[in-house]
Amino acid sequence: MEQIVDAEKKVLTLRLRGDLTSGNTASAQAIAALLQAARDEGRPWRNVELDLREARMVDSVGLNMIVAVFKSTQRGGGRLRLNYSDANVHRTFVFTRLDQHLDLVKV
Repeated sequence: MEQIVDAEKKVLTLRLRGDLTSGNTASAQAIAALLQAARDEGRPWRNVELDLREARMVDSVGLNMIVAVFKSTQRGGGRLRLNYSDANVHRTFVFTRLDQHLDLVKV
């Protein structure tokens, strides 16, 4: 996972490598730890972008992580944006109706 910080716009972009699945729980755990550390320091990230361009699949573990990040940013008055490129990833969000709540951007 690569972190890209835009301090001027106050946006944290997390570029994930590969799928967001139970087989890749290290990414989900790293994201959760990163966001929790920022909250503990009293400087939570309000605007978070998850770059899922390399993902071809998102399973229940990935969906749970996305929902947790979404709730966290929403509580802080911020927003979560998901960048994706694969139709299967988009279908997962449509099937779960998360497309109605998330800011999805096809790139």
